Amino acid sequence: MYRNVGSGLKLLFIAQIVSIIAAVFSLVPVLGFLLALASGVLNFMGLWQAAKDEQGYQTAMIITIVNVVLALLTSIPIFGKIIKIVRSILSLIILYYVCNTTANLLRNVGRADIAAQAVLYGLSI
Repeated sequence: MYRNVGSGLKLLFIAQIVSIIAAVFSLVPVLGFLLALASGVLNFMGLWQAAKDEQGYQTAMIITIVNVVLALLTSIPIFGKIIKIVRSILSLIILYYVCNTTANLLRNVGRADIAAQAVLYGLSI
């Protein structure tokens, strides 16, 4: 039950670690780029895997695709800063869907006590 979610979330976690490493190595253009690309691929693979078990992860995956497309447009001088703001908001929405979907799955398996920890300032996440 929900095995795809577990392995998908693990890939998401690894993607975040690779993303941090990519930021550290961003001074080495080729290596930084390759690590950032690997992070994006792992992120997508994690959401793809988790989406096999639950719809909310698929929504997060679609928003991630939009976010990647917008990342390609940040080099446009006029819209670059606005696009960065939009991407930050989209990243927050992606995180919301991942956390909310995971909390719902915890409720489904009878772990409402753990799911209750996903409440932020009275808003169920």
